[in-house]
Amino acid sequence: MTYNVIITPKNGRFFAHVAQLPDCWAEDDSRDKVLALIRQRLEKIVKRIEIVQLEIPNLEKKFGKPDRPEKQNDNSQLKTKAAKQ
Repeated sequence: MTYNVIITPKNGRFFAHVAQLPDCWAEDDSRDKVLALIRQRLEKIVKRIEIVQLEIPNLEKKFGKPDRPEKQNDNSQLKTKAAKQ
């Protein structure tokens, strides 16, 4: 599995965290070391968690389509103006 790791250098140190797992973070003086620490933490986390995907049924069938303002095209506006004249 692939994870997005965000690395932020600050004051000579590197801070890293996994975007998908907010509790997975590390800090070190070296970019390579901070990535190694993140890899170790990810390996521990992955050993104890289960990742599942849930399918959410189409809610439009139950609640209807969300209210959205109608978009008028330029032709309908021209016809309306011509009808008024």
